[in-house]
Amino acid sequence: MSRSKRKRKKTNKQARSPTIVSPLRKTVDSTPLPPDVTRIDPKKALITSKGIFTNATAELCFGTFKQQLEKSQLWDPMIISAWLISNSRGQTGAISQLVLNVDGRTFSSQVVTFRYRPNDSISWVSRGKPKVREDWRLESKSNGTIMHIDFAIELDGWPIRRYFFKVLRQKKVENNLDRMLVRLKETVESTSQN
Repeated sequence: MSRSKRKRKKTNKQARSPTIVSPLRKTVDSTPLPPDVTRIDPKKALITSKGIFTNATAELCFGTFKQQLEKSQLWDPMIISAWLISNSRGQTGAISQLVLNVDGRTFSSQVVTFRYRPNDSISWVSRGKPKVREDWRLESKSNGTIMHIDFAIELDGWPIRRYFFKVLRQKKVENNLDRMLVRLKETVESTSQN
């Protein structure tokens, strides 16, 4: 293969893949939870943070990912189905029923929205086991928005089992988040063009 062809292939590959940002913060934040929800134990959890830049506004990004707990979205492969079960909608305290698929494990759980700040952030945590938590934050820039997600799942079992799960599965969970962010970016940008 000639040198120019190799160089062209690299250039094409770089042009297709959007930039995924990995923030250093890999902790579960200390925002107060509803009284009937227990906190995720960081020692027992797989925690990862990701982010992606989009040309869309913060309002459009927030409007897109806030729907994730009301009905399943094509951009989120981890949520198989979702429906709102509380009367409160789009606010702190809203309760949804989700069927989740995290790394090949499918389970159903009620989730509670415990942070809802329009055009800024939204966070939810599951009530059942395994504990799952997503924190979405938006960072407005002059030419677009960075969408951040902090994802945590509490692992069950003995410490050695949790250790091997983290070692063997962390990269797969991070790759799934990367794919989700790319799909979300495509969805938001296609909506902004309409």
